[in-house]
Amino acid sequence: VSTQSTGELCLPYFEDIEDPFTKKLTEFPLTSIPLHEDFATDKKRYLVLKAKNTLYDIPKRELEAMRAGFNKIFPQNLKCLLTARELGTLICGESTLNLMDWQTNTAYRQISQEAKTQFWRCVQSFNAEDRQSLLHFATGMSFLPPGGFAYLPGHKFTLVAGCGEVDESLPRASTCFNQLALPPYSSFESMKKNLLIAIRYGSQGFVFG
Repeated sequence: VSTQSTGELCLPYFEDIEDPFTKKLTEFPLTSIPLHEDFATDKKRYLVLKAKNTLYDIPKRELEAMRAGFNKIFPQNLKCLLTARELGTLICGESTLNLMDWQTNTAYRQISQEAKTQFWRCVQSFNAEDRQSLLHFATGMSFLPPGGFAYLPGHKFTLVAGCGEVDESLPRASTCFNQLALPPYSSFESMKKNLLIAIRYGSQGFVFG
């Protein structure tokens, strides 16, 4: 291979690229400068051009479109006032769930004080991933809007009394209303077990075969 030319190795100096907007194939040259395909030394240059083409030239149009759209939402004078972390929060939302903020901005309907206490004990005992899954299960959101739970769209996070057999029923969620229904549980351990089953196996929806 080291003594063969790019032509002998069938390495073309162009690619057929599908336009992401029109879906048409276009012949895209790796370079406008003539190459000496008879010489094996061109292989190194070919690899450099191939990498540049794949990583920069081909996605350039899509990236320019993304940048234009981004600049319409975030003007230049605003971006210079924000840190990278602040900008990420505005775009993606809050990834850290503050338990105190969660409790402060929770509403309750027809649920006992014992159930409230057990629920917050469960949340406090959850790791970060399980808390994120609980948020997603109850609200359909993986991240909080900037400002935290007080700015959940539509409705406050709400705990309601659910129905079902004691210790045998799973919690249910109404994501349109950010609502979590807790069936009657006889103990903290029972509530935690059923919550974990629901958020770990039901947060993405149930699939029936």
